Amino acid sequence: EAERNKVKSTLLVKDKNDLYYPVSAHQIGSIVKYMKVSNKSLWTTVTIGSSVGLIASLIQTIERINSALNPKVALSCDLNSIFSCTNVFNAWQSRVFGFSNSLICMIFFATTAGLALAALTGSKLNLKLRYVFQFFSVFFLAFGAWYLWQS
Repeated sequence: EAERNKVKSTLLVKDKNDLYYPVSAHQIGSIVKYMKVSNKSLWTTVTIGSSVGLIASLIQTIERINSALNPKVALSCDLNSIFSCTNVFNAWQSRVFGFSNSLICMIFFATTAGLALAALTGSKLNLKLRYVFQFFSVFFLAFGAWYLWQS
């Protein structure tokens, strides 16, 4: 009888080589627990990344304001002739939507940080909200790649 109950609590799982192997209910519980930790680390990474992006966007916005107020002053982000904020600020691509791209980045990274913090603290994000978030993430990734390609 004990052997029969053991068989009932064991599942067969297929691996990447199409081989089946038995997995106990205890192992499945461990896998699910690991997946929850993995999900938490994902949202932690998104929170940290979006916070860094938000700070960088804020610094760029401040530099842009300083550049507009006094165009002849050397900016702290002007490292050399290749890595120069002034050249970027003067390019038409830096205001493709009619205003500074750093303002768009501030909005995006602040929203991303808020969503990540909500998910990190245990909120269940709506599926449609996650799809919209995914769309804008891919859009801004493609926009950033285009922007780098232009320069």
